[in-house]
Amino acid sequence: MSDKNENYTAVLLEEMRSNFKMFGEVLGGVVEKLDLVKEKGDATFEEVGKIKIEMFVMREDVSILKEDVSILKEDVAVLKSDMVEVKSDIKKINVRLDNIEFEIKSLRKDFDLMKKELEKKAGKSYIEMFEERLKRVEGHLELQLN
Repeated sequence: MSDKNENYTAVLLEEMRSNFKMFGEVLGGVVEKLDLVKEKGDATFEEVGKIKIEMFVMREDVSILKEDVSILKEDVAVLKSDMVEVKSDIKKINVRLDNIEFEIKSLRKDFDLMKKELEKKAGKSYIEMFEERLKRVEGHLELQLN
């Protein structure tokens, strides 16, 4: 072989070594990046596992909350029904109390008329006793009579 060919071969070999060396360095960087990607993938996989566990727990919690809400809805429905009944009873009681109040006011008027007439005919102590009883009833019912 000639010197020229040997030099050319040596240059080619040197260039190939340089290229292989550069390829090796690049390949080393790629391996490092792959290792980093693998680590991140493993960490992500662990996080996904944790999230799945948390979601499972949350599903159970949501299921319990749904049951509780269902029970609360039933209880509220019962309370609403009871309130309708209570309101009806209160209206009836108010009507009765209005009637009693009307009757007592009527009795007071009648008593005042009778008092004037009886003072002329009956003893004053009987009238005072009757008036005290009427005042107690009025006081108990907290009536404002004018």
